[in-house]
Amino acid sequence: MKYTFILNSAAGTGRDPAVFETAVRSAFNGGGRPHRFQRTEGRGHGWELARRAVADGFDAVVAIGGDGTINEVARALVGTPAALGILPKGSGNGLAREFNIPLDPTAAARALPAYRPLAIDVGRVNDELFFNVAGFGLDARIARAFENSESGGRRGRWPYIKLGVREFLRYRPSPLTLHHDGGQTRVTPLLVALANGKQYGSGARIAPDAVVNDGLLDVVVVENAPWHRLLAAVPRIFAGTFRRASYLRTIRTQRLRVDFGEERPYHLDGEVRSGRSLVVDLLPRALNVLVPPDHIADPR
Repeated sequence: MKYTFILNSAAGTGRDPAVFETAVRSAFNGGGRPHRFQRTEGRGHGWELARRAVADGFDAVVAIGGDGTINEVARALVGTPAALGILPKGSGNGLAREFNIPLDPTAAARALPAYRPLAIDVGRVNDELFFNVAGFGLDARIARAFENSESGGRRGRWPYIKLGVREFLRYRPSPLTLHHDGGQTRVTPLLVALANGKQYGSGARIAPDAVVNDGLLDVVVVENAPWHRLLAAVPRIFAGTFRRASYLRTIRTQRLRVDFGEERPYHLDGEVRSGRSLVVDLLPRALNVLVPPDHIADPR
């Protein structure tokens, strides 16, 4: 198998990018495995490098970065024979955690040759793709605030927590109608997560029962509720037991449509967009991802 590695040096919380290059060289040079190592030079470059790798006949294209980097690289691989590999370098690493991929660069690089391709579903919102979790409401507002913050996009859990508290105090949910396969549902959501995978990242499992290749999105609706009840739910999100509450519902569907009536932010794997409406659907098993062998039989 021939591998291309695409490193986003700017991703993550500041770990030296050279650590990842050293890990790859150690794991792949010693084994005589054909590979190419490249670095991105700006937004969109990961997609270009991945598309070129497919054209050059590489079997695996490995994204070294966070969920945003993975999204950029994976978009070029959808519908092709090439498989996506992941060496996690982000602050949350939601998709890497989905498959129990090691967060240590050396361990992740050494494990990669034993991984096998698993075909997973791909989400699509307004003709743009996502692979882990998209959504709108409070999480999208936090992502937008983060992008515009004075921290300059400094990664890590604390900036998200600080901005999350601020945006929660400011946010005023409004009623919406979700049109889905089973009909329509009227909600007043604090947030709506469109979950292909289980978690945002850092262990925060918003959709603990989501399965990446079951042909369905888990649309998790967190309705507005008193702050103390929402705060009490946080440990359950990290424990993976966030399933039942009077303010929580999950809709499993292949398609979703929602009209906001005004311009609002939404996100795709943490990357912020805006629009007046969303048209959501799913591309079943449209992307091959290299995962540990024990995930091939049961991705749960």
